[in-house]
Amino acid sequence: MELTEEGLAGFFEVALPLLDERQRRLVGAAMVGAFGRGGQARVSVAAGLSRDTLLVGASGFACGAGPAAGGPRPRAGRKPALAAGAPDC
Repeated sequence: MELTEEGLAGFFEVALPLLDERQRRLVGAAMVGAFGRGGQARVSVAAGLSRDTLLVGASGFACGAGPAAGGPRPRAGRKPALAAGAPDC
């Protein structure tokens, strides 16, 4: 089934206002992957996202993007002996 440009733009018009910046990048990159060849240009135009933004989203998938880090932010004070953090990808 082929998705028209109007249908794709309609999807992004409804979905993007509900998402934060990180989620927008990941959804855009997922759609690029779904379209394959030529997908980056189609998604960029339909969603109004730059190609660089879509590339950053794709690199997030390559690094194994998961749920956003939650929990308390680090505060002042002595740091733990073994600092656990996400690897830089």
